[in-house]
Amino acid sequence: MPEFYFAYGSNMSTARLRERIPSAQPHGAASIAGHRLVCNKRGKDGSGKANLEVAIGDTAWGVVFEVLPSDWHRLDAFEWGYERCECSVRVAGAACEAQFYLAVAPGRVAIPPFDWYRDYCLNGAVEHALPEEVVSQISNWEVVSDPTR
Repeated sequence: MPEFYFAYGSNMSTARLRERIPSAQPHGAASIAGHRLVCNKRGKDGSGKANLEVAIGDTAWGVVFEVLPSDWHRLDAFEWGYERCECSVRVAGAACEAQFYLAVAPGRVAIPPFDWYRDYCLNGAVEHALPEEVVSQISNWEVVSDPTR
């Protein structure tokens, strides 16, 4: 039986997520109450990665994907430094139970992501028609160039 995954970072890009788990099927834009999108998780490469933090009164947006239960272990392997949690999100106005990832040891301040990472996030937000304020927020992230690219 398929399960649902709430993506809010680079995995919002369907192409990016399907590189990791080919069976992923998008179900559309979704929101989670009481959270906000931040970029305060340090990746293995030292750059910033997206995260959600509790913020009463705020709403964070992302994308819900249907995934096979057998795919979680593959996705877990990519999500280093995150813990998989359960949440309730709203998709097309209806409640949906999903799993998502939260940073285990987030930073206290924003950490600039690499430009390519921001672009995956931005492409996913545009692809799934997230609200303009979310697209604008991601567009305005301070980024750094990846010295390996």
